[in-house]
Amino acid sequence: MTNRGRFVVVAVGLIGAVSVTSCGQVSRQPLASSAGGTRQPGAALTPAFTDASPFYGTPAFDYADGAAGIVAPRAHAVGTFTAAQVAGAYKTVKELLVASALDQPTLRGERPADFGGLLIKQQRTWFYAHLSQPVRPKAGPPWLTRTWVTAFAPDAALVGGVIKVTGEPMTASAIHVSGRLALQVTASYLFVYPMEQVGHPASRIRIVEHLQAMVQFARWDDPGGSLEPWVYEFGGSFAGAQCGHADGFIHPAFPATGTGSVQPSGNPVDPYSLGTPVSKAACQATTGT
Repeated sequence: MTNRGRFVVVAVGLIGAVSVTSCGQVSRQPLASSAGGTRQPGAALTPAFTDASPFYGTPAFDYADGAAGIVAPRAHAVGTFTAAQVAGAYKTVKELLVASALDQPTLRGERPADFGGLLIKQQRTWFYAHLSQPVRPKAGPPWLTRTWVTAFAPDAALVGGVIKVTGEPMTASAIHVSGRLALQVTASYLFVYPMEQVGHPASRIRIVEHLQAMVQFARWDDPGGSLEPWVYEFGGSFAGAQCGHADGFIHPAFPATGTGSVQPSGNPVDPYSLGTPVSKAACQATTGT
């Protein structure tokens, strides 16, 4: 297998530097992208599955169905932010996760209206503008905002109506962003998709997405209003996807198409482990999906 990273760190003039660090440094450039296949070199392909049991024999069999797998923890006051404000932030992050990874039109590659509708106006406009027109940062490669959501290539179709979901409890902390107090919520979830190549039922494989998000809440454009979300990081990795694509879509590594232009490498990691870091490697091998 491999991973296709889609971690994105974004600013479009609204927020300045952050007073916390991640892995030693916070950058407002997109992190390195990577892509995924379905096997390590020489390993057997993941066997096809049936309509009745697309998750049988995998850890996902016991995961919750869809949005039921995203459970917000009980909210407590964080610094000067009330329990009600924290609960509201958890609710919004869940809505963003659902819109990104479970919305059917978005999965089919249509306009991600649900996700965009949750963003504040400035970030929403920028998000839509760069779905197909690359962001060109001063450092790092161009990238598309479609990588904020899960959108499969046209030759891929979801099998059945169930996507399995599990994750860790969201966490909230108070941080300072350019001298302004903000509430930061982080989330880490697995989404498991049963997929097939259109017209080829024997091609069926599972895609395992490890999505990690960091959303910051403050009164960004309305000083007297409610807390508003700013997507600071949103993305992850896809086990079972091809390497080497830069069009913002997930290309499953079906038996007929293979793992793509870049072969998976490195020690295989378990894609069903939430403890496995989201890979920044070009093409990380996995133990299978």
